[in-house]
Amino acid sequence: MGNVRKEDLTAEQFASLQEVGKGLSRKSIPDEHAKRLIQLRLVKEGPGGLMQTPHGVYIARSETDRLTVARSRYEKPAGTPDSCGLEWWSRGGSNP
Repeated sequence: MGNVRKEDLTAEQFASLQEVGKGLSRKSIPDEHAKRLIQLRLVKEGPGGLMQTPHGVYIARSETDRLTVARSRYEKPAGTPDSCGLEWWSRGGSNP
């Protein structure tokens, strides 16, 4: 299964995916959710039980994830010159 999106999961399945991401201190998830998440390759069986795959980690991130919020807060707006002059260098070093 490729190109799985958050919208492809029910709210309950998404909550189970997030629960798997909590690690060993998590609650158990329903078997049917585990089967579906494995089928979609969002989780896999590991030595300690279920664990998220890299794509599962990506899908499980929420819009309020600290890293996502931090990145959006500090992203450089399009067209803003680079503070260290890289845009000048990428034009071949010619002055504007």
